[in-house]
Amino acid sequence: MLSGIPDVECRRIQVIEHRTQGHANFCWGNAFDYASRAFYLPRFAPTLVWSGLIGHHFIEAYHALGEPRYLEIAESVGQFIINDIPRMRSKKGLCLSYIPQEMVAVHNANLLGARLLAELWKETGWDTYLEFASDAVRYSVAAQLENGAWYYGEEQKYHWIDNWHTAYNLDSILQFQRSTGSTEFEQDMLRGIVFYRDHFFRSDGAARYYWDRDYKIDIQSCSQAIDTLLSFGVFLHNDDYLATAKRVADWTLHNMQDPSGYFYLWKNSLFTNRTPTFHWGAATMFYALSHLLTESHCYEN
Repeated sequence: MLSGIPDVECRRIQVIEHRTQGHANFCWGNAFDYASRAFYLPRFAPTLVWSGLIGHHFIEAYHALGEPRYLEIAESVGQFIINDIPRMRSKKGLCLSYIPQEMVAVHNANLLGARLLAELWKETGWDTYLEFASDAVRYSVAAQLENGAWYYGEEQKYHWIDNWHTAYNLDSILQFQRSTGSTEFEQDMLRGIVFYRDHFFRSDGAARYYWDRDYKIDIQSCSQAIDTLLSFGVFLHNDDYLATAKRVADWTLHNMQDPSGYFYLWKNSLFTNRTPTFHWGAATMFYALSHLLTESHCYEN
């Protein structure tokens, strides 16, 4: 750690210092070149997903520690979303782009941005945050399928349904409702969590990546499933969600954790990818298991 600075504070300073340069407001991207089915991004190019997730955790840090600087950073991320992120308006609402370079319409990115803006509205009362957030949620809810699922995005090339992006959507709508007090999207959210619970988990607790097949299983599906099931268990006062989260955690610890401690990236019916990863494996599982320990303690008491 930095001399005289506790480890936790040191990590927050590192996150602040490793913001993407060249933007007036705080934003973040991957620390490596990244290619996906959607786009190619060079190292440190900012994304709405990373910026929204990190901004959310700075609000959590502000609540936990009472440090005004952390709320200021989250507000700066909100300004990045409003000023630098392209948006597409339609009769369905407003979609925020995954990246600032071009319009890439993807539901989990749109909703993670909406979640942060709703949280900022709760903290600041600035109505522009609420307007953007409400319109963004409205866009993605209008695209929800009849069975409660979402495609990753609306373009044909994005027409798959997977575990942890679905969970991101659900978590974001839940946090929007908690932040704003609006129940406008509650029935859509509940339809979505029923689909998620009924289709993404094997009876032994394995968290399936795709809704309609047993493999592959990746570590972020496992970790995000624990987190999302716990959040909805608390919201719905439903102990079955906590029990399912525990089953997922047990299966993951027995099947996806290396004896040395780290978590495998993914496995299918023939092969296990044992690559250690910081974000996809270590960080997400640390967060999920911490959440599980907290809720288990509350449940027992």
